[in-house]
Amino acid sequence: MNSRRVMTKTLVIFAVFFGGVVISGGVMYRAWVTANGLEAAQKWARMSALPETATCLHVEIRGGPFTREFTIQFNAPSDDLNSWLNRSPGTSKLNPVIKGRFRVYNVEPGNGAMHAEVTVDDGANLVVIHTFWS
Repeated sequence: MNSRRVMTKTLVIFAVFFGGVVISGGVMYRAWVTANGLEAAQKWARMSALPETATCLHVEIRGGPFTREFTIQFNAPSDDLNSWLNRSPGTSKLNPVIKGRFRVYNVEPGNGAMHAEVTVDDGANLVVIHTFWS
């Protein structure tokens, strides 16, 4: 009877430890994906560091060994977005295509990317950076 309790406690401790390792590993992986995806998208779209006031950052990475696609979304105040666009090499000299409340910048991609586009939703102060290589 006593050995069953010891075995049960040991299994519970192992399960808690293993669960903690899995959860912390997932958090660390997500942080790595966000940092690397953001860095790659900024290089490929030739954009400056995001405004310090950026919120709601979402990084999505798709693809495999032969293709890679990044979509970055964030919100920031309008003045900060415009300042960021003006100081970024990819958009500073471009005139955007206006589509309703959206400004679309077709950026000359950098670092070997095939496509780079920055879309600003002026109604929501939302930016979407989309770039890919394949």
